[in-house]
Amino acid sequence: MKRLAFWATIIFFSMGMLATNIHFAKASGTVYIRADGSIDPTSAPISTVDNVTYTFSDSIYDSIVIERDNIIVDGANYTVQGSGSGTGIYLSNRNNATIKNVEILGFSYGLRLYRSSNIMLKHDEMFFNTFNFDVTGGTISHFIHDIDASNSVNGKPIYYLVNLRGVSVPSDAGYVALVNSTDIIVDGATLENNVQGVLLAYTTNSFITRNIIVNNSYGIWCFESYSNVISGNSIEDNSQAGVSLDWHSSENTVCVNTVLNSRWGIAISYSSDNTIRENRIESYGVNKIGVYIYESPYNIVYRNDIKTDWNGIYVFWSPKQLIYQNYITGNNRGIYISYSSPNNTILENVFQDNDEGIHMEHSEYNHVYHNNFINNTYRHATCWTSSPNTWDDGYPSGGNYWNDYNGTDFYCGPYQNETGSDGIGDTPYNIYQDNIDNFPLMNPYAVHDIEIKGSIEKTVVPEGYSKQLFINFTIANHGQQAETTNFTLHSEMLHYNTILTLQGNENLLLVFALNVSELAKGNYSISATIMPVQGETITADNGYTENLVITIPGDVDGDFDVDIFDIVRITNAYATKIGDLKFNPQSDLDGDGVITIFDVVICASHYGQEDP
Repeated sequence: MKRLAFWATIIFFSMGMLATNIHFAKASGTVYIRADGSIDPTSAPISTVDNVTYTFSDSIYDSIVIERDNIIVDGANYTVQGSGSGTGIYLSNRNNATIKNVEILGFSYGLRLYRSSNIMLKHDEMFFNTFNFDVTGGTISHFIHDIDASNSVNGKPIYYLVNLRGVSVPSDAGYVALVNSTDIIVDGATLENNVQGVLLAYTTNSFITRNIIVNNSYGIWCFESYSNVISGNSIEDNSQAGVSLDWHSSENTVCVNTVLNSRWGIAISYSSDNTIRENRIESYGVNKIGVYIYESPYNIVYRNDIKTDWNGIYVFWSPKQLIYQNYITGNNRGIYISYSSPNNTILENVFQDNDEGIHMEHSEYNHVYHNNFINNTYRHATCWTSSPNTWDDGYPSGGNYWNDYNGTDFYCGPYQNETGSDGIGDTPYNIYQDNIDNFPLMNPYAVHDIEIKGSIEKTVVPEGYSKQLFINFTIANHGQQAETTNFTLHSEMLHYNTILTLQGNENLLLVFALNVSELAKGNYSISATIMPVQGETITADNGYTENLVITIPGDVDGDFDVDIFDIVRITNAYATKIGDLKFNPQSDLDGDGVITIFDVVICASHYGQEDP
């Protein structure tokens, strides 16, 4: 490609001066390919003889806006170069256009597809733009494009997957989009300088794990995508949102990520039933929000460490959130509940060293209890509502701990008029008007909560599988004190019951070997439970269930037939072994821990078979 402009730009920006023997073309003004097929201005170095194919004859030093459908724009290996602002090539509400063989550099936005359909990109290179690439839309057609890996951002390929199932994205990706796809893995990539680091549109059951996602507008943007897992990523310095779950993106899990320095660490809008857990979220600067929930009911936010310069968690027009066991510190407002956000439950959180712990406006019937409010400098809680919220869980469960409560504990009972202390203050803690904690705690609330997590070696195995199948359970005590519980494992292969004692903050690992060699083809359930401990409020995580599929040899995805999807899964994991990022245990058909030609042979020898 024509590299003169590229190298001139590098010298200029890196050295801060312009050598006398290098000449820059001046900006020519925005170039338009108009809806009637004309080129504006006519002096632009683009020509066409049929109003279909438009070919560059030189580089262009300003933006290009395409207003015509059903065309081909051939950059002929020339450059579209900006001066640090604007958009290189912009398509808005366009259909059936091809952009090929062009370099785009030096803009705020390199190439943008907005509400456009059926766009083809070939051999396009975007680099040294603030945000190289962007695809945005409102319906599925706005995301269906033909964009292959011949296109690149910052020298790394674009992987734009459409209508795919059961594949892994190569870790050399520069931009990733998953469109109308399922069961995709994006693991170990470094994604930067795009509007979306990872785009999920109409995508389900996919895993975004262990990536470095930095300096984008949105680190990860989900649009009408559900049942995905976003876990273990480093998501930093994305200007808008670290993770955005947008427009009916429901039942997703965002967990164990580090999310730093975004306007919204994790944003949920028009979406429900998502789980946000065990993330570290920090942002500093004006109007930064840790977790932002907008017009989105029934989400769960728990065990996150949240620190911002503004609102730790902001709930706006969103009812029925469950917010618990978060450590919310150093914010202007720990939690801000605003404008018609009723029936939220806030419990077992620590609000410490904020200006305000909780701030409520125009939101009623929220339930706040078993929280610790410690050293919040302006006020522990502010409540501007016309109807009361509930600030305790009755007697003897109690309310919240307020470190500025100066009451006594000489009495007990539901009316605090019986002789003897009970750990609950004898007089209420007044918050605002009708908002009163009737049973303030005398000491910080001690969490009583245990959890079980499980993982099985393989969930799909062939009939007659002769090797032992291992399943692991981690039992976690999230409280500070020792707890005793009853553990029960139930399956067709094994029944087990025992009593466990866990010290404060202890994790206990249990490993079981299952013999599946005698099981006939079919679906089998494996379940494990731990009994709730005294005082435990959240019991949804006290059980684990896994489905095990016994199927015909060669069936990798567990649908009781052997087809091209099974071959694809094996080839995607070929030559990997246990511990590798791309290793897929379901593709290890012979169970030797390595995906080899023997696994391919097993699959191929049963190709076309299906279970009646």
